[in-house]
Amino acid sequence: GTRLVSEPYRQQAASKPLQLAIARRLGLKVPETLISNDADAVLGFVEHHSGRVVHKTLAVAMDELLFTKRWGDEEANALDALGFAPTIFQQQIGGKREVRVTLLGERIFAAEFDPGCDAGGQVDGRLDVDVPFRIHSLPQDVVDRLLALLRALGLQYATVDLRIDEAGDYVFLELNPQGQFLYVEIKTGLPISAAMADLLHAPRR
Repeated sequence: GTRLVSEPYRQQAASKPLQLAIARRLGLKVPETLISNDADAVLGFVEHHSGRVVHKTLAVAMDELLFTKRWGDEEANALDALGFAPTIFQQQIGGKREVRVTLLGERIFAAEFDPGCDAGGQVDGRLDVDVPFRIHSLPQDVVDRLLALLRALGLQYATVDLRIDEAGDYVFLELNPQGQFLYVEIKTGLPISAAMADLLHAPRR
């Protein structure tokens, strides 16, 4: 009878390919994506997008943090190892604004920041602790679709990364069923911890 945020098997089921498929079905814009361990297919994808490609792991590693990175010479030289495990490749979304969204039950908190990019090819906004965050107001249609995604995955809690492209459209990047939120609260003052406490305290339906 204890409320869990969220049930462990629901967290494990919230895989990145499943997220992307459901997000697209719900009307969220997603980057063009290739999931493959075929070197020729990956090279064709990279050429199609003129090298503006990022890559990320198919599943979360248990022993280390693996961040999203841009395609570069290091990746091109490591293609022989690709056959050991499929990897997610996506077109790199332009624009200079990213939004970190925290979903708790029916409540939603959003913070905007400029992720920048370091010389090593990292494109993950969490890597620069000095980046300022600002409270962001999401359009209602994006809110509705994100909450629908949370429900479709059977989750009570998740964090979502969105990118605002050059046209001003919100692009869904990924969802993390165990994403961090305290740093967003510290940087913006959003009452996320209190909302989490409310969610844990509420009776189960």
